Amino acid sequence: MAIDMEETLNITAAAAASNPILFLFLLPPQKWYSIEYSSTSQKLIPFAIFFVSLVIFLVKTNFINIFTKTKRVPSLPPGPSPWPLVGSVPEMLRNRPAYRWIHHFMKKLDTDIACFRLGKTNVIAVNSLEVTREFLKKHDAVFASRPITINTDIFSHGFLTTGVMPWGDQWKKMRSVLIHDVFNHSKTQWLLEKRNEEADNLVRYLYNLCSDGGSEGKVVNVRTAAQHYSGSVMRRMMFNQRFYGKGNQDGGPGVEEQEHVSALYTMLLYLYAFSVADYLPWLRVFDLGEHEKKVKEAMEVLKKYQEVIVNERVQQWREGRRKEAEDLLDVFITLKDENGNPVLSDEEIKAQITEILLATVDNPAKGILWFLSCCWNFFNVDDDEMAEDADDNLPAEDTRLLENSGWSSRTRYV
Repeated sequence: MAIDMEETLNITAAAAASNPILFLFLLPPQKWYSIEYSSTSQKLIPFAIFFVSLVIFLVKTNFINIFTKTKRVPSLPPGPSPWPLVGSVPEMLRNRPAYRWIHHFMKKLDTDIACFRLGKTNVIAVNSLEVTREFLKKHDAVFASRPITINTDIFSHGFLTTGVMPWGDQWKKMRSVLIHDVFNHSKTQWLLEKRNEEADNLVRYLYNLCSDGGSEGKVVNVRTAAQHYSGSVMRRMMFNQRFYGKGNQDGGPGVEEQEHVSALYTMLLYLYAFSVADYLPWLRVFDLGEHEKKVKEAMEVLKKYQEVIVNERVQQWREGRRKEAEDLLDVFITLKDENGNPVLSDEEIKAQITEILLATVDNPAKGILWFLSCCWNFFNVDDDEMAEDADDNLPAEDTRLLENSGWSSRTRYV
């Protein structure tokens, strides 16, 4: 019996060596079950790991939401129902200009604050002095900066200037240069003679215009004269020249100056104008409204007249043909740091000069027009007695200022 069992085991071992599958069937039932169970458990391990990870993620998410919901998020101001993805952009495109449509919509809702969804951005419009003060007081760090737009990027050569650049290190650098090195008290006094010379040229230009009309005189376009004067002053201070070309025979602006000033005002018109591409960047390729096209064309005009002068002056300083500073452009070029390296690059100089010219052409001219408009509205053209009464009713200090400056009731004749 023992011999038969030994032979049976030998036969089983031999069969197992020759055929592994047959070996499974020849094993006892307990061992067969254990091998099958281990293979099944190995297949279930990845599913178990995935299930445990999912449970942990859900528990963690709910745990965070419990604590975040304790702080109530304030609701947004009222506004139009936005479209998916684009928000209220279609309504703004249909009702131009955008600011007028916003004003009418707020008036319709009878509210001083409203929310307009433009793409992913919530634009808050405010029509209340108190709310505006609260905004500026609580969010001063935000409103002290400048928004990033496509047109300001083009105008500032990639945000290299001061006026349109967001708050940051570059803004601090350019602001420090303007305050401490360019428009300080000593530089202002240094260029006083150039400003006085342009004031004399303005008087001569106005006299020539009036003389051309004979004894009856000639109508003077105050806007053109004011823009020409402010532009001439800054060109003299910046480039030490009055005209880009030959100018006009009567001392007024030539074709080159008129084209340059027109390009500056075009730039001013579109600098912060509403553009859909600022809120939906994927629409920039279509250039809706052709804002980007017009800004680039204006920049080409500005570069045509300004960059030639800047490039030539930089070359003169590098070659040693220029030794002393004569204008603000020389000041920009000769600024050095502690190691003797130039503080500003050529692109920074060109961008900052364009920004200065834009500011000086616009602000002084508007100030002059505002002053003359106030004088015109204050004094009656046809009634001499009313004009005299106006002088009598003025405070003593204001009357003295008017008399000392040559502005009396005869201001109406200007």
